[in-house]
Amino acid sequence: WSGMLYLQNQFMERLNRLFPEPHASFEAGLLVGARKGIAPELMDQFNIAGLTHIIAISGYNITIVIAAVMWMLVFLPRRTRFWVAMGAIVLFTLFVGASPSVVRAAIMGILGLIALNTGRQNNIHLTVLWTAFFMIFWNPKILWWDIGFQLSFLAVLGLIYVAPLFKKYTEKLPAAFGMREAIVMTLSAQVMALPIILYNFERLSLIAPVSN
Repeated sequence: WSGMLYLQNQFMERLNRLFPEPHASFEAGLLVGARKGIAPELMDQFNIAGLTHIIAISGYNITIVIAAVMWMLVFLPRRTRFWVAMGAIVLFTLFVGASPSVVRAAIMGILGLIALNTGRQNNIHLTVLWTAFFMIFWNPKILWWDIGFQLSFLAVLGLIYVAPLFKKYTEKLPAAFGMREAIVMTLSAQVMALPIILYNFERLSLIAPVSN
């Protein structure tokens, strides 16, 4: 754990050498989810625009890790790439600090890999349920006290259960450049996360659906 933190600090120090502020802190947020260097006024702008999640590590980052490993090791047998990808997910999760949203994405990514490797169909409903079970079993307090855990799972549940409802009303929207899918996914995740945002942060970003 201390070794991964050391690597993270070295990584962020190198970013500070390469980029001026606030760009260096923004890059650190994108790549390792670190927000401590981001100026308060910039964070306020992210909050107003409803884009704070951009500088939080989640499922998209885990997907990139899996895809990168599978692509770089394409010359190896699939089972070998499977184990390397699993190890890469665990190391990346530790590297970025193992926040609830990252752990959630990591467990779902590993369960998905296991399903692919064993030839079983990946049931997303069971995957979400097992992921929540493992995390709550490890630390029951996160269910009630950790907002990151709540927002992460609500957003995923929105993509699974609310998105099909929105698709019925967006069939006439253009599908070019993934526009229709982007609108459906954005609204589905935000509708589910909105009660937690309103209750905990007491703010409502009307521009958030558009900016996302």
